[in-house]
Amino acid sequence: MIASLIARPMTISPALLAKADAMLRDQLERTSPGTNRALPVLFALTVPPVVNQADSNEQATRAAEWSRTFDRASTDFVGALEGAGARHIERFWINSSVAAVVPREALDALARRDDVKQLILVVDRDIML
Repeated sequence: MIASLIARPMTISPALLAKADAMLRDQLERTSPGTNRALPVLFALTVPPVVNQADSNEQATRAAEWSRTFDRASTDFVGALEGAGARHIERFWINSSVAAVVPREALDALARRDDVKQLILVVDRDIML
């Protein structure tokens, strides 16, 4: 088993390895490059998250303002996602992140961007209450 792990070529770049969470790294190791597989990923951006310092009367107004501010700050990154063929792109201003279903081949270039802090595999979970 160890010999097969050593013989397996490295398919994850150092930039992607450094920024991907453990579940995403595991998923990448299981899929070969060029398989044309897309993965659901949450990208934590280096854009500072919004700090809520407003009182309750101002929160609705401020939330819309913060959302617009994040949309402007993340425009370049969202353009890169679209150019990479990503689908189902969603922005989350509250924690400065963007989620998308991204082709595996595009993850390395996206991980090398300075505005990307971390890549997290999005996993659906069934919850029973």
